[in-house]
Parts: sequence; C-alpha cells; structure tokens
Amino acid sequence: MDSALRQKAAGALLLILLAAAVFLPYLDRLPWAHEEPRRAIVAQEMILTGQHVQPTVCQRPYSKKPPLHNWAIALAAGRDGVVRPGEARAVSLAAFLLLGGAVYLLVRREMPGAAPAALLATLTNYLMAGEYSRLAEPDMLFALLTFLAYFIYMRDPARLPALALSSLCLGSAILVKGVAPLFFYPGLILYAALRAPDRRRRLLRLALHAAMALIPPLLWAAALAGEGRLEPMLAVVAAEVAGKATGSLGAHARHLAEFPLRLFAVLLPWPALLIAARRPAPARGALYWTSLYAAAIAFALFLLAPGARERYLLPAVPYFAIVTAHHFDARRLVPRAAAGAWIAVTALAGIAAGAFLLARGIVPQALILFVAATAAAAIARRRLRWLELGLVTAGVLLLVHTHGVLFYRTTYRPATLPAARALAGEIRPRLPVLIEPRAGLLGLAVDLEGLIGRPLHDRDAFDFDEHYLIT
Repeated sequence: MDSALRQKAAGALLLILLAAAVFLPYLDRLPWAHEEPRRAIVAQEMILTGQHVQPTVCQRPYSKKPPLHNWAIALAAGRDGVVRPGEARAVSLAAFLLLGGAVYLLVRREMPGAAPAALLATLTNYLMAGEYSRLAEPDMLFALLTFLAYFIYMRDPARLPALALSSLCLGSAILVKGVAPLFFYPGLILYAALRAPDRRRRLLRLALHAAMALIPPLLWAAALAGEGRLEPMLAVVAAEVAGKATGSLGAHARHLAEFPLRLFAVLLPWPALLIAARRPAPARGALYWTSLYAAAIAFALFLLAPGARERYLLPAVPYFAIVTAHHFDARRLVPRAAAGAWIAVTALAGIAAGAFLLARGIVPQALILFVAATAAAAIARRRLRWLELGLVTAGVLLLVHTHGVLFYRTTYRPATLPAARALAGEIRPRLPVLIEPRAGLLGLAVDLEGLIGRPLHDRDAFDFDEHYLIT
C-alpha cells in the first residue's frame, strides 16, 4: 500500500472512530422505544429459560422474526445475563460501523478516490446514522450481514471458500429477516444476464450460492420442527406476508407519491449533494452495475408495496452509497455563495437546537451545539470541496440529533426501571407474574424480568390460581 492509500485508510479509520464517539453518548440512558422492548425481552427470556430456538415474549411464542438478532443481544448482555438498553443497542452500533468499513474497503479496490465518499454516504445519512444505528432493532444487523455476503462474493466469486462464506452470511441474514435474498440476488442475476461475458458460469455460481444460503435457516426450521413449533410459525409468517400485501387503491396511489419523497428526506444530505456535484461515472464495472441494479430493484419492489417504510430499504443503502461514490465529484470546488448558504442553513439548525435546549436549562449540550455551529460558520470562509461540505453538514446535523433530539428524549420519556425496582421489591419468589400484552408494558417487563431473574407470563396465554397481575 502506497503512502497516499495509507493516509486515506487512516482517515477512514479516524472517521469511523469519530462516528463511534458521536453515537455512543446516551446509548444506555435512552429509555426503551418503539419495538426495542420486544427485541430485548426475547433475548432476556432466552437467557432466563435456556430456550434459544423458539423466540418468546412473556413466554408466549413469537414467530414474526427469526432469532439471530435476539441471539446477538443475548451474547452482548454480559455475564449477569440482564439485557440493558445500552447492550442491546450496541449490536446495532457495531453493525453500523462495520458496515461503513466494509463499504469503504470494497470501493477502494476499484476506485480508491471514491472510497471516502462511499464511506460518508453510508455513515452520515439520516436513516442509518440518525435512527437505526442506535436502536435495538434487527435492521442494522440485517443490513450488515446482507452486505457482507455481497462484499465477500464480489471480492472473489470464483473461489468455492469465498462462495461458501458469502452464502453463510446471507443465510445468517435470513435468520434476521427472511427477505434477505431480495437485496442480494436480483442485482447479481441481472448483471450476469445482461453484462457479464461468462453469463452461464456466473448464474450457476449464484444457484450454488442460493442452495448453500438455505442451510442456516433450514437448520433452524429443523430445530423448530423437532419441538413441534414449525407449523404455527409458518402460519404466523403467512398471515404477516398476506397482511403486508394488501391495501386500497388510494393507499397505493398515496404511497407511490409519498415514498420517493420520504426516501429522499431520510437519505439526506446525500441526495442533495449528489444532485449538486453529479458527474458521469468514470468506471462502470461489475461493482457499479450490480449496486445500481440492486438499489433500483429494491426501490421498485417497495415502491409497489403500500405498507413499505423507509427502513425496509436499509440493506439497499450501501448500494446507494456505492453508486453515489461513482457519480459524486468529491474534488469539485463549491461556489462560495452556495457554500455560504448551505452552511448558514446547517449552522442555523445547530443554533436553533442549542437555543431550544438552553431555554429549558440544558446548558452542556446547548454549548456543544453552539460550538459546532460556530465552527461550521468559520469553515465556510475557506474554499470547500463538495466532499468537505458534506462532511461538515453531516457532522453538525448528527451532533444536533445526538445532543439535541436524543438527549431531550432522555429527559421526557419515562424510564421503566424505577417502577420495575418498586415492583420487584413486592413480588414473592415463587408466585408467577402475569402481564397484560400491551406494547407500552414491554419495557417494564424487560426490566422486571432482569430484576427478579425469571420470565413473566402473557395474561392471554397463561392462567394460574395464584399470581400477580400487571395491567
């Protein structure tokens, strides 16, 4: 590796470490949110019961998601076996940082100059950086495993060990979400059919890859069948798929109009940067075309599904980053007026968020945002390249999200741990605890299970002569 590449690699590593430093604060302080308690309680009950094959929520079988993400949370829980918010979210944060590194390494092989833009487009878009990098949800681990399958395959598709390792990654991704093949095979198949000179050989390799990728989910299905739980799980999955495939004509039309705009918004600032500094792709090899096909097909599939959300496209974001890096003219100078206006808007966002916090007596975080906005305004005085502008913009906005939005959530979202501690002191060791199956009580259930060292029971699925009831 020559000195220039070594410097760029060191810069990429520094950026990943800085991203970790930005994202780590409040990881453990944020109360449970969204579906996080459900993911955590499945892992918690795996630890408490030793039953790792069939996920359960309050001892009731939960078959909407395969268990690999829950296994990862259980592994991260530590020696005491208690699932805490920071440990559950650390799985997503680690996957997020590894994903950025994998995108950088893959692009650097073909276009070293485009690798920094690919890394930034992966690590600093709002969908991944602002939301799912710090949630105890399966989406980030799913995106990492799916992309690792692509990463290994693209580096050496002709060798059987690489093919087997890639298929193992994809099979593992299927154990996070069953739709993983939709983000892997379409782009590769389309490239093999339309552009590859050795079409037949590539298609045969992909067929072998698909066969080997089924091994991990089939092993899990066999374990479920051995416990007599496979048919109920398949019935739940079929009902879930059928429910997502329906929708009125009006819902379809509204989704067709709204989904592209929502996707543009959650990928900011990179769609705007790409529009401003677009160029023809200088090299259009297998990496470019497979990424373009994979991103376009994933977008088209979820555009036609009225129930689709932006997070469903998380595994396609690395493909978007690769295509963006090919077309993004990172070294082009930004016109002074455009740079000034762009950074003025960015700095105002930091100042507004800081003023909001300061008005509520939150001084340290407000000062961080004021310093970030001032630094951005000072940087605007020099001539910037588009890549530098993207880095400054993303840096300020991520600080606003971390020390503004996330910190403010820690102050107004009710924590469930104090209530769980109060309840744990009143519960006798041998008496079962039933809980009403409401999403709002799952955070309390996770914390209470960890404190009393045994699982709670779903009120709709269990009944005992003597019991405690939480409602």
